[in-house]
Amino acid sequence: MLKYGQTCEKLTMNHRITALILFLCFLLSNCTKETTQQTADNNGVKDAFENYKSSILKQNGSRAVKYVSLSTIEYYSQMMEAALTGKEEEIKQLPTIDKMMVILLRHRIEPKLLANMTGEKLFIYSVDNSWIKDSVINSDVGEVTESHDKATAEFINYGKKTPLKYTFVRENGQWKLDLTAVMPISDQAFKQVMESSNIGEDEYIFKVIESLSGEKLSEDIWQPIIKE
Repeated sequence: MLKYGQTCEKLTMNHRITALILFLCFLLSNCTKETTQQTADNNGVKDAFENYKSSILKQNGSRAVKYVSLSTIEYYSQMMEAALTGKEEEIKQLPTIDKMMVILLRHRIEPKLLANMTGEKLFIYSVDNSWIKDSVINSDVGEVTESHDKATAEFINYGKKTPLKYTFVRENGQWKLDLTAVMPISDQAFKQVMESSNIGEDEYIFKVIESLSGEKLSEDIWQPIIKE
């Protein structure tokens, strides 16, 4: 990873930790309790997770995309569109996590490449390029509960139970991981960590992304890729 300036070097470790926390939050559902019954199809949910996890670890985006929900792909489509056409005032009004996603896409993907993607292709690209590989290495699922076509599964980290849960939805008879279920709690987690930094939201987002990429953000990062 490239390094620049003593200021960024001092902040790097803190921001990496923050980014990893947020990334886990992005993948996990919230911790609210639901009235559900234990599923009789535990293996279906667990198999879906294992297939997803193995695909991520093998950087096989074309296979991994088969195990995420339609709402997940739609989210990627929305973020891609915002990155391509969103104006500065529009992007700055987005929820914190969405804003970070848009800036990340503009910063890390060549404009011509992004312009020719779909939500599905963007998800595949993120897997193929190891953007989310670290998030599943030491994770597993525990007890599964089901309510109609929705299920939650305990998030196991380093072999230990956590209060967090994965969310799955059944689409066309197949269980798929819903990565959008966590957006509200992701925003909350980001803001809680950010508040302790004593710097503004936009500056903090910039520091996190610059720390991850090792490169400074361009001055026109707020401007749409596709101009009217």
